[in-house]
Amino acid sequence: MNEPLDISGPLFSIAKKQQLVRFVLGETSAEESHWLEWKSTLDLDEASGVFHIARAVLGFSNRAPDPAARACDGFAYLVVGVSPGELQGIARLDPADLPNKLEPFLGTHEAPQWSPTWVEIDERLVLIVEVAPPRPGHPIHTLRKQGAGVQAGHVFVRREGKTEQASPEDMRALTQRASGERAPGLELIVDCSTSGPLQWVSRAAVDDVTRRAVAIQAQVLLDQAKWHEERAMRNQDDDLTATVKALNLLAAMGSTPRKDPRTFQQFIDEVEKWRAEAQLAATLNIGRQLMELNPLVIRVTNSTEEPVKDVRVKLTIDADISAETEVGEIETLPRRPRAFGSPEPLLPPDLGLYGPRQFLPSELQSLYHPTDFTLANEPLAVEWDVGDLHAGETAEMEPIYLTAADQDDQLDITARWVATSGSLGGIPKGSVRLPVAHAPVDLSHLILWSDVGPEDH
Repeated sequence: MNEPLDISGPLFSIAKKQQLVRFVLGETSAEESHWLEWKSTLDLDEASGVFHIARAVLGFSNRAPDPAARACDGFAYLVVGVSPGELQGIARLDPADLPNKLEPFLGTHEAPQWSPTWVEIDERLVLIVEVAPPRPGHPIHTLRKQGAGVQAGHVFVRREGKTEQASPEDMRALTQRASGERAPGLELIVDCSTSGPLQWVSRAAVDDVTRRAVAIQAQVLLDQAKWHEERAMRNQDDDLTATVKALNLLAAMGSTPRKDPRTFQQFIDEVEKWRAEAQLAATLNIGRQLMELNPLVIRVTNSTEEPVKDVRVKLTIDADISAETEVGEIETLPRRPRAFGSPEPLLPPDLGLYGPRQFLPSELQSLYHPTDFTLANEPLAVEWDVGDLHAGETAEMEPIYLTAADQDDQLDITARWVATSGSLGGIPKGSVRLPVAHAPVDLSHLILWSDVGPEDH
């Protein structure tokens, strides 16, 4: 899988530019954006190839400052010689040749700021044209020389994945940029909260409680098996009259049970496997109940006096915390191994008697409507496509459920957020503090298993 590209800042170094090339090459489903364009190859000895670069530089330079700043601090990149799944490379030019070829199209006075870099990838040369960020007060950058049938004075703008002729709306925005004014900015209030102080557990305590709970039941099975094994070795039989009568009756019915085929060591192996499964189930059940105590709800409010479109919020928590979108079911204790020496059952155990129960209260399931968000852990990150918001409107995300461990001496944790909009510039950021409980959850109040099912028999 292709590694994600960090676009939180400019890609100044050769290493980061090489990573950019490999990102484009490896992203077979990648799409170009407002900050990135690629061409599998261009002939820079031909006017059409040079014009393509000039057109891209002009489009990138005529972007609005605030939306451009959302990636690479506003820098933009044209990558020539590579496309998704294809590395063709490009012939190197003399360092002065490309600026000389582009100058007639871009001009010299108040021209866009750009720089070329040649990087080598798998013995192929790739050209990366880096374009400086647009700023308030920058002029409208126009085509200075006719090329490819386009008249001088033409204005190109960069949109998501394509460079086009500027519309009347684009020209108004560029005129406003040239005056040094900023467009109305995005103003959002983002808040998040749990139902109370964040509840957490001690990992060491969870391991100790679950291990001891399972060990008690495992020891009962092992003690019984040892007794049976010692009794068999001494060949001391009790009065088996009742057992013989019962077996004779079953034989008459054609249902004689089979003698236990397991060896003593095989039984011990079964118990050890069961012990691991039972401890894991108990640990997961503790986590599920902890999640029920920590529903996290994120809210976003449009505090402007006009509607905003395509609002997106990202919230991160850099702490020992993970989250799930639902609590899930409390599991039963895994079925214990059949007692050693007991005959195999005539009928399979009724698994339906010990089914799991739903632990999430039904009232919590009806309060929220599904929303479009993605969730990742390590660290915890939630990306929420809020959609459109009317002036003053507040949207509330469907809750996620947190588990936290080893929060000793933590009074609170910080949730950081950043928001963007498709209609207004600006990237508001902020943080919310979530209080943390002063002590871990008392595990004696939690359920290790929803039911203790019977052993096989």
